[in-house]
Amino acid sequence: MPLEFGDIVIARFPWENERGSTQSRARPCLVIRDMGTQVEVAYGTTSPEYCERYNAQFIRHDAGEIGGWRPGAFVLRRRRLLPKTREFFPEGTAAVARLSEAKCARAYRAIEEMAALEKWETRHGGARRAELCQQQRKAL
Repeated sequence: MPLEFGDIVIARFPWENERGSTQSRARPCLVIRDMGTQVEVAYGTTSPEYCERYNAQFIRHDAGEIGGWRPGAFVLRRRRLLPKTREFFPEGTAAVARLSEAKCARAYRAIEEMAALEKWETRHGGARRAELCQQQRKAL
């Protein structure tokens, strides 16, 4: 069964540490899109400082929304396209939960705004990026 935008899965999200080695651990991730053999997911974190430190677009979640995991957030700016394999989805690709419709709508709008900002930056360089990102974060 294909996954949908707003589904929450348990995935091994690859990231690079300070020493340059790639690591991953199983965590809740938000499904952005299912492309058949691959799934685009947004990073899930339980560290509120992470969202603030990286000036990221995020959607907060509580433990009840994601099947008992600690409260945290999905960082919409930090996304990866992962193959549907046991290496990245140790519990399979079935959704363990789903965001509410209101949070799905907010996440979708935030992703559209980030795409528009990236297009603007491509045309105009990186000017005013921090200011615009902060305005968008306040709007969420």
